[in-house]
Amino acid sequence: MAKHVGAPFITFSEMALEREELESLIEEAGEMNFPDEEATELVEAQWLRKYSGMVGYIQLGFVYQGMAFLHETTTEWYERFQSLLEDIENFQDIVIDEHGHDHDDEDE
Repeated sequence: MAKHVGAPFITFSEMALEREELESLIEEAGEMNFPDEEATELVEAQWLRKYSGMVGYIQLGFVYQGMAFLHETTTEWYERFQSLLEDIENFQDIVIDEHGHDHDDEDE
């Protein structure tokens, strides 16, 4: 489409599943579910190892007549990776909030 309308350039963005990110996710999932080694989050995080180094998200874009056109493609496994990241971040926020709330009660 960009070529058809004569767009002078396109933007390109990609996201790959980095080994360090994945190992960190596995570690956090293990800590979150300790001692349950069969916990869903941990099992799914370990399952993602086979996708380490692979591209899971691509975005192409161009501008035409003042409007930006974007095309995004995401693999199912990369969406699951993102979902697991959000689940763990939400869990950590809850734990931090609970600890922060306890300290507030002690001060009163």
